[in-house]
Amino acid sequence: NSHEKLLDFIPEGEHCSIVNIDHHHDMGYKSNETTLTCANWVKVLAEKNILDSYCWLNNPNSIKIKDSKTDCSFPC
Repeated sequence: NSHEKLLDFIPEGEHCSIVNIDHHHDMGYKSNETTLTCANWVKVLAEKNILDSYCWLNNPNSIKIKDSKTDCSFPC
């Protein structure tokens, strides 16, 4: 029902690679956020060193993360 629920399915000690197909980057919008939400779940994975790689497939009008290298594309 909400993106942050994905964390419930990653076993303790495991790492993951994420392809996020979404209008939003889910890396958080406020630097002082402490509560896990659907807007910062990717940031939480990164901070916990769970995230091996992250690729964000977004819309052309999505708000980008400044200086971020999270965008990627796949050949069709």
